[in-house]
Amino acid sequence: MTEIIKYMKQKNISAKELFVSSVFSVLHKIDNGNLSFNNLVINRFINSHTKNIGQIDFLNDNFEITLKDIEAIYESSLSSETKNQKGIVFTPEYIIDFLIDNTIFEDNNKEIFTGKIIDPACGCGAFLLRLIQRFYEKNKDLNALIEFIENGLYGIDNDPTHTYITELLINLQMLIYGIDKESIVLNLETADSIKSDWLQLFNLKAGFDYVLGNPPYVKVQSMNQDYLNFLSESFNTTQNGGFNLFYAFIEQSMIMLNEKGKLGFIVPNNFIKIKSSFNLRKYIKDNMYLEKIIDLKHNRVFPEIMTYNALLILSKRGNSTFLSADIEKTNNIKKALNKIVYQEKTMDNLKNDKWILKDQSKVSKFESYPIKLKDYIRTGIATLKDKSYIINEVNNNKYYMNYENQLYEIEPELIRVYYKVSEIKTEKDLLLKKKYIIYPYKFDEILRKPKVIELDELSEFYPKAHKYFMAIKDVLMTRSSSDSDNEKNWIQYGRSQGLNNSGRKLMYPQFLDSPRFVLNEDSESLFSNGFAIYENSELDLKLIKRILESKALDDYIKLTSYPIDGGFYCYQKKYLQNFSIPKFTKEEQEELMNKNDHEFNLTLEELYN
Repeated sequence: MTEIIKYMKQKNISAKELFVSSVFSVLHKIDNGNLSFNNLVINRFINSHTKNIGQIDFLNDNFEITLKDIEAIYESSLSSETKNQKGIVFTPEYIIDFLIDNTIFEDNNKEIFTGKIIDPACGCGAFLLRLIQRFYEKNKDLNALIEFIENGLYGIDNDPTHTYITELLINLQMLIYGIDKESIVLNLETADSIKSDWLQLFNLKAGFDYVLGNPPYVKVQSMNQDYLNFLSESFNTTQNGGFNLFYAFIEQSMIMLNEKGKLGFIVPNNFIKIKSSFNLRKYIKDNMYLEKIIDLKHNRVFPEIMTYNALLILSKRGNSTFLSADIEKTNNIKKALNKIVYQEKTMDNLKNDKWILKDQSKVSKFESYPIKLKDYIRTGIATLKDKSYIINEVNNNKYYMNYENQLYEIEPELIRVYYKVSEIKTEKDLLLKKKYIIYPYKFDEILRKPKVIELDELSEFYPKAHKYFMAIKDVLMTRSSSDSDNEKNWIQYGRSQGLNNSGRKLMYPQFLDSPRFVLNEDSESLFSNGFAIYENSELDLKLIKRILESKALDDYIKLTSYPIDGGFYCYQKKYLQNFSIPKFTKEEQEELMNKNDHEFNLTLEELYN
């Protein structure tokens, strides 16, 4: 396939032209170049593109074009923007085979399958084509194959180009098998699967036996408000603000299955743990739908998108137990899928806040000690207009802001040291990356928390800062999501979080490939774009740092959080807060700190295993 794309670029042929030429290449091989067929779909294609016939000679001589190649060539014609907006990804054949094997073939003891099968987001027909091929591999009876296609195979897509290509590729497959009928009745519809009743669409009386596919992965940010309103009103799984369109595809599919029906999807694996998937997890668990789940973890099925996946098998047969497995990092996902070892679990093991699919007892051990991190984790400040607060220039211990080419000096009493946590990787960076920020607050002794300095007081005691703030008032008043943007308090930060934080702390960003915490000894410094664990009376902060940077926390995060690109995991508070540390006496703390790394890790291994 790579060589074909290279050829396309060398010859300055568009992906659309290459797509047409590749179809002609397949047709030439079928009947030795005569291009004489009964099939009406194929004839319409030939008549529409006869001008492209001359481009196939090089393809015939140098490439063995397959239907999968044609699908991939079409994919190359789509822009990244189109793929992202519509959630389009093209599924590898080994994934399709795995889902077929674990749904249809599993039910039919790997014999010829029957029943009604639908792909509700069929794209260019990859699942439908593979089902036809698998059926033919099991049963070379062409009449039975036609019967299966016309009465057992269904597809929906909201893009008419996709349903057309699906129709074209299925008819090409029929010609390859020697079936040259004028017409084969295909159950393909161009429609929005989420808004359609599939049974009415195909005039069926009973639900489907199987739903297979790769539903679109579309975030709420890519949907218009009318569609968001429809989803929130129509589905249980799309009630939380950050949901993904594939949640609704799962729910709609389960509705359209019959009472014994089964679903096989490949979906993003973060649904297992992220907050926005709470209703989806609850929906699956409460209805006892989960039959099998395989977390592909850091193995990327779709290199072109920043998504990791899971294979999900659901059924409406009422499952009190389910099978789960995961796949460690590998260069051959297909081979790893053939060797997976499942663990059987009860549905009661699943908690709606997040699913722990492996080593629940180990997670429980990590969370069993009395000192919980949640009591000490804090988020940083959020000004919502950082450029208006972070000092631009420091000269002779004087602090300046530059606004519209004018320098404004700020009184040092309103200045605090500030760090952007995402820039801080080691303690050395605390000096190299140190910044200063305007802090327009004073401590209220009655409320025991910081309070914004009122304008009249600012004018009297900090006239330089007052002059600057008056100059940027219109800028600050544009913060639509501030806690309080009224006339009285508009100089304050956009949100009140992090203002009351003080003390020595371990700072860390939201995403890490391994535990890394930076000890910041400056009690009054502020930070943003991350989190910090603050000092406490229970344990020395340096000991906490050493524990958190050990293999123990790394193992815990990999069990409870979710991966993103490049082997990074999310370290948000909700994934870290339940990690626990034993209470150590002062003598035990000193003893631990005096251990070398090997002895220290052995001690932790004993504590957490």
